[in-house]
Amino acid sequence: MRIKPEETIQIQGPYGEINGMLTPCIEENTAAPMLVLAHGFRGSMDGGGRAAVLAEMASECCNVIRFNFNGSQILSKQVEELEAVLAYVRLKFSAGKIFLLGRSLGGAAALVAASRSADITGLVLWAAPNDLQATFRNALGAEAYNALSAGQTLYLNDERGELTLTPDFITDFAKYDLQGILRNWRKRPLLILHG
Repeated sequence: MRIKPEETIQIQGPYGEINGMLTPCIEENTAAPMLVLAHGFRGSMDGGGRAAVLAEMASECCNVIRFNFNGSQILSKQVEELEAVLAYVRLKFSAGKIFLLGRSLGGAAALVAASRSADITGLVLWAAPNDLQATFRNALGAEAYNALSAGQTLYLNDERGELTLTPDFITDFAKYDLQGILRNWRKRPLLILHG
């Protein structure tokens, strides 16, 4: 039985306020671990209801924070926002261990952020790309990807809503060697879920 209800939180981020949700540990243990969930490309902290269910399940043993990136799909900006969330966690929950779970592009952001922070206890990558260029060439289609590569802005409008992608969405990928980061991952738990 939940003692404390979920709580809406706002975190000051580098690009404005980050909206999130805290699902407190059922045991109300101030030293309980913290699980931070980072959603995927075009996703949200609700994840179609799946992220809320995952947070509720995980709250049996830890506190859970899930949040929305501020609309930017650019990986560098998502990493900065995730780092702001981690700073908030360190300030408010200083006694517990921190774990990251990132799905899809949020997995790439989680991997980069975790590689920069020695205090991240463990990492879960859920359908995270290991080759950003190949993943998004496939996801967007070669024609759209090539248009972005040529400097054009891409406007998407589908069942997930409207999205504008600027060329820096893919040029930013060159900053990150995800396979190299994974090769150098040492001495901390890593779980990769993919299928």
